[in-house]
Amino acid sequence: MIDRSRIAVPTWEPHTRNRAIYGGFVAMSGGPDRRHLPEHEHPDVQLSVRFGERTSTTLVAASEPHSGSWDEGERVVVVLLSPALLEEAVDDLVYRGYAGIRSQRCIQDELIEGLAGAILREFLSPHSLPNRRLYFESIGHTLAGHVVRTYTRTITRDVPDGVLSRRQLEDLSEFVDDALCRTIGIADLASRVGLPPRRFADSFRNTTGLTPYQYIIHRRVNYAKRLLGVRSVPIIEVALLAGFANQSHFTAVFTRLTRMTPGRWRAACT
Repeated sequence: MIDRSRIAVPTWEPHTRNRAIYGGFVAMSGGPDRRHLPEHEHPDVQLSVRFGERTSTTLVAASEPHSGSWDEGERVVVVLLSPALLEEAVDDLVYRGYAGIRSQRCIQDELIEGLAGAILREFLSPHSLPNRRLYFESIGHTLAGHVVRTYTRTITRDVPDGVLSRRQLEDLSEFVDDALCRTIGIADLASRVGLPPRRFADSFRNTTGLTPYQYIIHRRVNYAKRLLGVRSVPIIEVALLAGFANQSHFTAVFTRLTRMTPGRWRAACT
């Protein structure tokens, strides 16, 4: 039984620019001001990555008391993986020998560091992603699978490099196009083709060469191109109809993918 009185209250103010909570995945960031969190515990497995003169990663097992801190000028990313999220990865990857996850200090893990860096860049970006939920859920499922594979004493079965059928891709395209103005989660996409989320993400990348998040961004931009062909539709309305939060972020994404601003695209194509 966890003593809730020992769960820490962060000493920095959490908000949408430094915390994301989606399903069984929580991501937080702190810094560059120095902070200390008193000893606490929680039912989740925790990964923390400190970015300073050198990068260091710590894994804390579920329900293990621990404290946290970072020095002036450092940035830290903390990720919590819920028991349900990890159990899903276990069911997907392991058939016997699961022995839990043990705490480890001073890990050198390029995948964890890379994904933590991606989380930090999103928190520091002046513009929120157009489908933040899918972005963070994809990272959460990837980290859960990686932790189970790498930091448990298990015997894992080989997961074949699956691919999606043409019919499945067509069904996903239709679903995504019908939901461009809504927030789409990886579980929504996975259930559409009857796969667990983590296996779906792998199969989708094997088939398309894109992450689900990248795929949806491309679908949004393609839809925006069609709308830009209708000169009576203002660009701000094009941005909103294509699922972007505002015109400035739409312009940034559209320009990055097409090498042209929406206005130049409209002028060239109409």
